[in-house]
Amino acid sequence: DIEHFLYSKGIKLQGMDTEVDSCEFLEKIAVFMGDRYVHIKKLYQTIKKHLNKGDFFDLHLNGATQLEIASITQLCTNLHWIAFLEEYKYDKSSKCIRAKTSKDPKAIKFLTGEWLEYYVKNKVLEAVRSLNLPVDISYLKNLKIVLSNGDQFEMDLLFKIGDNFFWFETKTGDYQKYIGKYSKFRKLLELDQNHTYLILTDIAEAAEQALCSLFKMTVIDIRRFYDSFKFTLEQLYGAS
Repeated sequence: DIEHFLYSKGIKLQGMDTEVDSCEFLEKIAVFMGDRYVHIKKLYQTIKKHLNKGDFFDLHLNGATQLEIASITQLCTNLHWIAFLEEYKYDKSSKCIRAKTSKDPKAIKFLTGEWLEYYVKNKVLEAVRSLNLPVDISYLKNLKIVLSNGDQFEMDLLFKIGDNFFWFETKTGDYQKYIGKYSKFRKLLELDQNHTYLILTDIAEAAEQALCSLFKMTVIDIRRFYDSFKFTLEQLYGAS
């Protein structure tokens, strides 16, 4: 159904992520990062600065709340378990983390943004389940497509929920150079603002509203995504 939908818009599907190698533990880490992003943000931004280098970094947590410390140290422990941090130690007395990033392609791919794709996928499925919607669900992840003019394009997530199609893009960094392209592609898909989402890790609510108005797609911070999408489903399906 999803491939037929794309074909009807003059779009050819070249490839996708079949998720045959999807790791359940990675999914759990992604959900943890998304649900606690406000608490692990300082660590995440530090890790991103050191990706590709495979070097050590120190992160001082003086002034951090107990929840922030607990969230950050738990995430470091989990990443260390799967070798996405090659080394990790936390000194309780100085409240300082010392860790070493990994140059492994899997670690870099996950930490530069794949985790957010996992998070959004899980939250979409959670929203549908929470409303007990009597609909079929299917999705494709990391689609590689070719437009009718020969241009190549990539999509993070394309869902079919009942008779509705939803397109989700995610960004953990600068979005400014992408949003215009996304807005044009939204028109090609003939999807309205309630069916196209750009989920970001750091954006003010006022900026969200301005971008939604300018580009006619739902631009939203990770903290507000789940409730917003669940409300959209409630409006579409009359759920309560």
